[in-house]
Amino acid sequence: MAGTFRDSWNLTKTAFRVIREDKALLAFPAIAAAAYIAILVMFLGGIFALYVFQPLTGNLQLAVIAVLVIMMYVLLWFNGTYFTAALIGAAMLKLEGKQPTLADGLEIAAKHWKKLFVWAVISGIVGLAIQAISSRVRGLGGLILGIAAGATWTIATYFIIPVLIFEDQRAWPSLKRSASLYLNNFGRTFVSNLVLGLLVALPLIGAVILGIYGMFLLISGSFFLGIALIAVAIVIFAFMLLLATAATGVLLAALYRFATTGQLEANLVNPVHVQAYRGQQPITRPLPSPAPLPSSH
Repeated sequence: MAGTFRDSWNLTKTAFRVIREDKALLAFPAIAAAAYIAILVMFLGGIFALYVFQPLTGNLQLAVIAVLVIMMYVLLWFNGTYFTAALIGAAMLKLEGKQPTLADGLEIAAKHWKKLFVWAVISGIVGLAIQAISSRVRGLGGLILGIAAGATWTIATYFIIPVLIFEDQRAWPSLKRSASLYLNNFGRTFVSNLVLGLLVALPLIGAVILGIYGMFLLISGSFFLGIALIAVAIVIFAFMLLLATAATGVLLAALYRFATTGQLEANLVNPVHVQAYRGQQPITRPLPSPAPLPSSH
């Protein structure tokens, strides 16, 4: 048990250390957020225009709106999956001692975009199915069913993206591989994510409290001070969300590396002394299997 907590703490520190050494990794969740907003604006704007200008009528308009909603839903899932893959790809190169660029991470994701798209569709369908089934059960039972099904799916698919981009397998074998990796490394994976969540939650809670206090000052008449505190709270909250998303992706890469090779510490290099990673073949096949690891329980 002590070894599990020690490894989990070291893996979490590694995730933050990687980001500190290479702040460009923050660009992946930033671009993903911008693309997410762009997709929402584009499709919701189109749906709004259909309602306002009424170029179509009756069932045809409803059918077009339904198609737009489905397309938006799929693209939102694919957007998150694609940029998560790009972040994990770049993080893995960094963990292996290379100095990746933004283009390197995007290149890794682009080489596997078909598998990532298929997985985004599958994941989106399963998410809708879980919501639909749990909504049919009234009261507390439906809530418990939804939480249990969602948690089970999250556990089974935790390692799915690194498996898809680093191992030459299709969706179903990748799902089984992901579930196996999680169960074999349950303790370290669970504790690492718990520690990361706690480290990020404290500043987020602080930002919320600061924002609420700023709103109180704004209402009570201290206009400029209230606005200033709200602005600071928004900046802190947005940055911590960005950092949390990036750290979660890097931690996933570190956990996958540990689960498949047994390597705990990162072979980080100082970007001042190393030229940008160029011209080398990104990781496209499974990392070597290590000797059996000690039980994580």
